[in-house]
Amino acid sequence: MNFDLHDLFAKIIPGGILSIIFVGCSGLVLPDKLPDITYLFVSYFIGFLIDACAYRYQNYLYLLFFRKNPTVKILNGEKISGKDYSFLQRIKEKFGQGKWEITEKEKIWSEIYRHAIDGKRVKGFNDHWLGARNIFVAHTIALPVIFYKIYHPYIGWFQSGIAIVVALLVWELLMARAKARQYLFIKEVLDNYIFTSNKTSNTEENKAPA
Repeated sequence: MNFDLHDLFAKIIPGGILSIIFVGCSGLVLPDKLPDITYLFVSYFIGFLIDACAYRYQNYLYLLFFRKNPTVKILNGEKISGKDYSFLQRIKEKFGQGKWEITEKEKIWSEIYRHAIDGKRVKGFNDHWLGARNIFVAHTIALPVIFYKIYHPYIGWFQSGIAIVVALLVWELLMARAKARQYLFIKEVLDNYIFTSNKTSNTEENKAPA
């Protein structure tokens, strides 16, 4: 079985984080003789479920992150996380101003994405975005377990309060990281579209008869 960066970032690492949190909070003691490959398989399987859950409910994550689909916001010239796309006018010119005005932005993004998905840099940015997204989802799933563990009769109120604040701060930081990775991925796809369009135009001009 071959693992790629997508499996590592989007499945194994999020699954490993969630399994460690569950084992640590439940107080289970795993046998030392358990093969490492078993940990890897369990992490991959849990990460696979996290990835499937995140994909299934991605629109809700968009609402949580950006209040709207981030690709639509960028293509409408709006900002996400305080940033906008400075080369949007070039995208409009490449796509065609008339077609741009009458086409839904989701369809525009789908067409642009199909042109860019084969690029190695785009795939790398996509893997990092999915990894950040799934780690955030894994932490979100684990929060009730963490809070239950924190609310323990042998832990003082002060220590419990600090632990809750830390857990929520980590949640906020992971969400911010996922938002940043999503923006960088979208930006890379749009940049790739501009670059490949320019390259195609130059090739066609060179082939044109003098």
